[in-house]
Amino acid sequence: MHSILNLIKNFTEVVFPLLCPLCVKNEQVRGSQSCGFCKNCLNDFTSITSPICKKCGVPFSFETGTNHHCGDCLKNESKNNKNTFTAARSTYIHSGSLARAIRAFKYSGQMNISPALSTIFAVSAKDIFNEFNLTDCIVQPVPLHKRRLRERGFNQSLVLARSASKTLDLALDFSTLLRIKDTPPQVRLGSIEREKNVRGAFDVRDSRRIQGKKILLIDDVYTTGATVRECTKVLKKAGATEVFILTLARAAWTS
Repeated sequence: MHSILNLIKNFTEVVFPLLCPLCVKNEQVRGSQSCGFCKNCLNDFTSITSPICKKCGVPFSFETGTNHHCGDCLKNESKNNKNTFTAARSTYIHSGSLARAIRAFKYSGQMNISPALSTIFAVSAKDIFNEFNLTDCIVQPVPLHKRRLRERGFNQSLVLARSASKTLDLALDFSTLLRIKDTPPQVRLGSIEREKNVRGAFDVRDSRRIQGKKILLIDDVYTTGATVRECTKVLKKAGATEVFILTLARAAWTS
């Protein structure tokens, strides 16, 4: 029976080939490593590799060397701020085909792109975070304000968090961290304006859920880090011991 089903599946894919959800022109990558995107689109994704900042994960402009702290993180470390995240990592640079895919998914509601993005995110999450001890860690997406959630119909960070939670076999919590202020979009704001925009925008519903726990905070894009830093501050003040950041992409700036 299994061989017959495979035969039918293969025949169907030949007659009705599955197209890439992004370019809708080329056939999807097949095989056990299939994520849904075609090879042309995948080849336009820029992976983030060492050397990077050991703390915030920003890629450096030079191609060789070891991971070390960037200038900004060294300055922040000197301030001895206990409410900062332990480490942040991103899988790809936010550019090219990946930026278009995230934009289509996030702002145009093209949910057919969601499975492909979730797949590449989950695989990368497992590879990237094997360097950290995530025992007793809780996966937490960056929340949307309820008005924005009604407009969009979904939280893109929660979609990614579900995939990471399943792949990493970690508990998922999407109701403890809340967005209590309906802030303007961050897209056209500079770094200082972004910090001011999200200040006081988040709160914790029941601190008992996260006290003494590590948190893996999930978002789609890391730009200046203002949002995840504000979330981290709230989570740690509520009793979380450590907060790790994982995003699908990050802005293509170097230090």
